[in-house]
Amino acid sequence: MGRSVALYGVALLFVAAQQASAACPQVTDITALCAAFASDTCAVWAGTGEGEQKLPAKCIAKQDFELSCTSASDTIDCNAGGFGVGDSSNKDVTLAILRCKLKGSAKMTSGFSGTGRNIVLNLEDTSVDGQLVFTSLTKVAMKNVNVTGTVASASSLSFLNVERATANDVFIKCAHPIASLPVYGAGILLSRSIVESETLNVEGCSARSYGGGIYVSSQSTLNMNGTTEIRDCQADRGAGLAVAASVVNVRGVLNIQDSISKSGGGAVYAASSTLDANVVTAERCNTTSGSGGA
Repeated sequence: MGRSVALYGVALLFVAAQQASAACPQVTDITALCAAFASDTCAVWAGTGEGEQKLPAKCIAKQDFELSCTSASDTIDCNAGGFGVGDSSNKDVTLAILRCKLKGSAKMTSGFSGTGRNIVLNLEDTSVDGQLVFTSLTKVAMKNVNVTGTVASASSLSFLNVERATANDVFIKCAHPIASLPVYGAGILLSRSIVESETLNVEGCSARSYGGGIYVSSQSTLNMNGTTEIRDCQADRGAGLAVAASVVNVRGVLNIQDSISKSGGGAVYAASSTLDANVVTAERCNTTSGSGGA
């Protein structure tokens, strides 16, 4: 008897989940997707067989909204737009993007000018072929996110004026051509932001000046709570990690491998900053003409 009750409870939960999914309209046209952002609470981005579709403009969620994608979904090309969260009204807004494929400059910003509202963006099980930029958001939560490919002269992942962000299972692999390297933070750039990371991997990133792998600047804070791996990165200073007027706390493990600087800090370079480290290892890191291989 007890078993049948348990199974009945599971069946009820399954039916409820089906009903919740059915309530979200399936969208196959990119213009209709932007319209759904403005008027609905959720949408399922379904495939059309075209491979990819380009955003005609920025899609702005003016109320809580969840965008989910299927395994057959077209890639969303963000080159012409991106995603905004919130509007001029005084209310909290959360945008969730789940299981999607993005391309180009995936810019995710506050949809209004002002302060005093909670503007939240959750990104999960998503891949980006290009760059990912978060700007002027209250909170960002990333889980199982891959950023590969490149946008010329731009960081692969940027946090700009983000009050608090979490990054768990985030993988960055750069592919910048030599002629269009970013100046700072080719892999990850922080400016006036606070980021808490768990599992973080940065590979093959080169900057012309500071921070080939990660650049933490402008009164930012990066707390590395889990394992951070930085491999095969280059910069003039701080090939793996560069810190300027900011704070980095390595509460877990930071491992930097095969990274080369030109003027100093093959692994780590810090200026006017606080670097509090638990475990840091540097393997096969060096500087070619300056000082401080590690």
